[in-house]
Amino acid sequence: KAAADKKGADDKAAADKKAAADKAVADKAVADKKAAGDKAAAEQKAAADKAASDKKVADEKAASEKKAADKAAADKKGADDKAAADKKAAADKAVADKAVADKKAAGDKAAAEQKAAADKAASDKKVADEKAASEKKAADKAAADK
Repeated sequence: KAAADKKGADDKAAADKKAAADKAVADKAVADKKAAGDKAAAEQKAAADKAASDKKVADEKAASEKKAADKAAADKKGADDKAAADKKAAADKAVADKAVADKKAAGDKAAAEQKAAADKAASDKKVADEKAASEKKAADKAAADK
């Protein structure tokens, strides 16, 4: 009986030891699975955070590049508008300068023609006066002769 009792006690101890070992293995498997799940979740969150951060940086870079492109376009338009305005001003000035020059040339021509006409009139008058004086002298001589 004592031997049977000892065997019973030994069998129970062995069964308890095995059950404890099995529970430890099962607990470790559960803990490992949880740790792996936590690690995967943390890595996934880190990847999502990095993607969001990268997108924000890319968006800011794109916005900055668009702003620079818009400024360059505005600057070019400003330069083009100024060039067009300068060209128009130069053309307008050339037209005005030509009008002034034409008016002066017309004035000079009219003055020259007027002077030429006055000179001719004076010359014609001198010739007529000399002819009249000569005719009067001839008439006076004829009267004296008569």
